[in-house]
Amino acid sequence: MAKTTKKNGRPYSMAYTAAGTPRRYLLSGIPAQLWISFSARAKREHIAKRQVLLQLVEEWTRRPAK
Repeated sequence: MAKTTKKNGRPYSMAYTAAGTPRRYLLSGIPAQLWISFSARAKREHIAKRQVLLQLVEEWTRRPAK
């Protein structure tokens, strides 16, 4: 897994740095209740949402294409 550091008491992935202005519009289509549940679980488990999302994207891109 990628190198992490503590940010606001939660692990924060240092694997990638934002290039340019962050674009949050990619996440704007996520249903509100799903995002709230995701945020609450990440907070309970003391993990940064960014780290979870990066890990999911990395795992998905490593799988063979269908």
